[in-house]
Amino acid sequence: EKTYPWNYDQKMLLSSDARPTTGFGKAVKISYDGLLSIAGRPGANTTQYWSTNVITSASIPVTTGEVHAYYKDFEGHWSEGQAFTPNAGNASILTKEFGYSVDQAIDIVGAGAPGSFGNVGFVYTYTRIPNTTGFDIPQIVWSGNVNATTDRFGESISFDQHGTWLYVGAPGSNKT
Repeated sequence: EKTYPWNYDQKMLLSSDARPTTGFGKAVKISYDGLLSIAGRPGANTTQYWSTNVITSASIPVTTGEVHAYYKDFEGHWSEGQAFTPNAGNASILTKEFGYSVDQAIDIVGAGAPGSFGNVGFVYTYTRIPNTTGFDIPQIVWSGNVNATTDRFGESISFDQHGTWLYVGAPGSNKT
């Protein structure tokens, strides 16, 4: 975390199971009130699903990705909270690069997964459960076009301040 004049105040801790190759911090966002921060880890292997490499016939893990939440307490210290994973039905098997992009509004967290479903791409949105620090099961948003295998829907995402609108970048289709 930095404050003007851009001196480091505190170093935020990594997730308890982060490794250098998982892309922790690829995307980060702090809430408008400064009490919640989220960090993407698009290279994390968060599912037990394994795929077979057609060239070598070796089993390789599917790197689905993960997003970590951090909460600031009344003394200004950060602590690790919920880890978001793409765990809605079969979506975890189809999801890749979850956490490539992240954003949040007042009570909503969003995570882009542009490598999902053969680069068609998904965006997951999580709504905070009232009066808690927990979030509900995700809503999955996508373009609806299964033939859009170069779209990378979710490569960038942005909520308006209140979480009413979600803007999603799909650079492979030159659309937002």
